[in-house]
Amino acid sequence: MADKEPTRLDRTVYVVIPPSPLLAAHWSLLIPDPPLNTATIQQENNVGRRIHVAGDRLHGFQLEIVRGYDVRKHRGVNSRRFALGLVPEHFLSGIQSTLKPAAAKSKDEDEGGGYVDNSPIDQLERTCILVAPPGPSLVHVQAGGKGAARPKQTEVKDCQWWVKQVVELMFSKGMLVTSRTNDDGSEASSFTAEANLPVH
Repeated sequence: MADKEPTRLDRTVYVVIPPSPLLAAHWSLLIPDPPLNTATIQQENNVGRRIHVAGDRLHGFQLEIVRGYDVRKHRGVNSRRFALGLVPEHFLSGIQSTLKPAAAKSKDEDEGGGYVDNSPIDQLERTCILVAPPGPSLVHVQAGGKGAARPKQTEVKDCQWWVKQVVELMFSKGMLVTSRTNDDGSEASSFTAEANLPVH
């Protein structure tokens, strides 16, 4: 008798975007933790890892891998979640986000709670940290005399730029699957293309 193929625990990668009508919205990656038991394997966990860069364009950004993040708590019901694709289980660790190291910094509950632990535990996280958090990309306004040279225009790099870079890297490494096969063999996709994510 042939061995049964193991159950795959591929997980959906989301971008979480709280609405921001006036300024560019903050983008974060969300990877839900695996189900707690096989009975709930079809039900996706609301708790997982939030991977993002925190900061601003003036001062620069810092990477945060937030474990134990609960998307339901993130600024109430207004946070939007967009599925980008599936990450095959062999790129992921099965470790749950429950054991907080003593020195880990806790996050506020209105930001989804959890704690920051930037030590990568699997290939997905090791890929994310390959993209450096952006430094400052806004120029301080300084008084200059008449005819003073204008500051050189720089590319604006922020959390949205960082997420786009990480997603492109994941695609290039074959870590993000964006199409599904239906039972009849046809291809279907219920994922949002990165280019269609809202900037506000």
